[in-house]
Amino acid sequence: MRSRTRGCRRLLLATALVVATGCGPLVASLDLGADEAETFALAVAGGEPRRAYDMLCPPLRFGIPFETFRPAVEANPFLIGATGVSIDTYRSGGGLAMVQSGWIASTSGVAAAAFYLSKLDQAWCLTGVEIGGTPVLPAPGTPAAGAGAARDGAAATTPDRAQLAPALRNDAYRAYGLANPATRRYRMTSGDETAAGTQRADLLEASPTAARFRVLRGGALAALGSLEVSLEPDGIHLIGSAQSGATERTLILPARLDPGSTWQSEHTAGGQTRVHATDVVEGSESVTVPAGTFDAIRVVSNATLESGATRGTVHTVVWYALDVGSVRTESATTIDGTTARVVVELVERGDPGS
Repeated sequence: MRSRTRGCRRLLLATALVVATGCGPLVASLDLGADEAETFALAVAGGEPRRAYDMLCPPLRFGIPFETFRPAVEANPFLIGATGVSIDTYRSGGGLAMVQSGWIASTSGVAAAAFYLSKLDQAWCLTGVEIGGTPVLPAPGTPAAGAGAARDGAAATTPDRAQLAPALRNDAYRAYGLANPATRRYRMTSGDETAAGTQRADLLEASPTAARFRVLRGGALAALGSLEVSLEPDGIHLIGSAQSGATERTLILPARLDPGSTWQSEHTAGGQTRVHATDVVEGSESVTVPAGTFDAIRVVSNATLESGATRGTVHTVVWYALDVGSVRTESATTIDGTTARVVVELVERGDPGS
């Protein structure tokens, strides 16, 4: 049974490359985590910030450098003076996440605390920490103090979307959300469970023929992994994932999203799961989500996943709004006759002009 569960887990991690939402409900269990919360707090208080940093989920560390993490957690009086953590409430996100809530005791007093966990590769890691209802961890992509400054005091050059070559400002660029620099907030629903997550695209470098972006995911979406993608005249290609270790270039969206456009992809995720996918643009459609009503492009994907003797299928529908990004995603993952459904909806679009 354990080997079977691991097989399903590998398939689910590979699915993160095919759909925007992931399929965590298939790995729900009675495992509520251990003493991660107290270990994290006491590591900060004990002068071991690197140990605390290593407890963050890899996708989150991908977007938060240690130089940014350390001053943020050490500036919190409850963490830096922590003497213990008491957890009295465990809330499962249907296998997508776990929230441990309780109290943190410190030399500064006692405060309510919540620790957000995800289980990756059979191990729990942190995706968020709240003390007194306020997030403690810096947002993914937040630069360290002084970061970006050039040597010898010269001004650093930051890539500017406004200077991207016209050939790169294609439908894929606008639909995937690369044109929107703001942090978008989402609601992920699986069955009766709902969890919040964020996503943002940061431009890392650009040339006349290509631009590299990092797609940073937080909250419930952190379990899907942050990505690096290459924007090119023919579309958007996946070139790296903090989650799956995928190294093969994979077409995410073609440059033109005309109705009927179809493309296929085949790659290996995590070194062992083979993914075969066919995507098609079905056309334009109005869709209403918590963030409002959008004229969106509907894209349907059908994928098969293979890992050893384990097989699965993923059916996904994504609605993309130009200059915003994905506004709604519906996915259904089926393994051995069991189907898990996940819906992700945009709650806050951010400001495309920010």
